[in-house]
Amino acid sequence: MGVGSEIPITATYFGINQNMGVSVQSMSSSSMSFSTLPGGHLFYPGAITFSASQAGNGMVSFNINLSGTFNGPINGAKYYLGGSAFENAQWNHFLSKVQAYCSLGG
Repeated sequence: MGVGSEIPITATYFGINQNMGVSVQSMSSSSMSFSTLPGGHLFYPGAITFSASQAGNGMVSFNINLSGTFNGPINGAKYYLGGSAFENAQWNHFLSKVQAYCSLGG
């Protein structure tokens, strides 16, 4: 994976598979940024950045920043009818996995 790589994503909303993807915009030792691709992503245009930094006392600060607009009124409705809970659950799950990995000394 590198800058310019496209990552396909399949998500299921209300029992329907939806194909979407992101493109890698930047990578460094402490962060990665992606932009959403047209054609299915709930947020388009959108951006996602993952970053980590030293927080002192052997702690690490890990952040996920998201921004975007709805890809049309149907996706806006999906978000308000359950998509927001899905998004929150996915990112909270991801954060818990990062925390578990870090607690192992990874």
